[in-house]
Amino acid sequence: MAHQRKTIRDNVITTLTGLTTTGSNVFNTRILPNLETNLPCLNVYTISESSEEIDFLSIQRDLLLEVDGYAKNSSTLEDDLDTIAQEVEDALGADVTRNNTAYDTFLSSTEMDLSSDGDIQMGVVRLQFTIRYRTAKTDSESHS
Repeated sequence: MAHQRKTIRDNVITTLTGLTTTGSNVFNTRILPNLETNLPCLNVYTISESSEEIDFLSIQRDLLLEVDGYAKNSSTLEDDLDTIAQEVEDALGADVTRNNTAYDTFLSSTEMDLSSDGDIQMGVVRLQFTIRYRTAKTDSESHS
């Protein structure tokens, strides 16, 4: 088994694979896509996690997970980034329990920026989600 955080991240990646705009270009990494043929794409990764004791047996965790959506720089870049954001938000909102591994999933913030990878100019929309879940103190693999 794996840490519950990995199970949740894997669920997010599976959920986002196959969206209309980004298709199968979903990567489990924070590194910029290195090939223009990968655009548009999504990068999924965890940023941080805060936790607090619920009782003698359980820990409640708030996982900050980021989904970065990349699109080629073009005259429709802003619209493309908004479409990517809408598809991601709708997909993750359809099951806030992450297949019964979490208690809630909600959008925490959205940022838009320009990025580059070599000669490739890209726009990026950074969607940060808070995913609330619990684990046993003695078993970080299990949902509590």
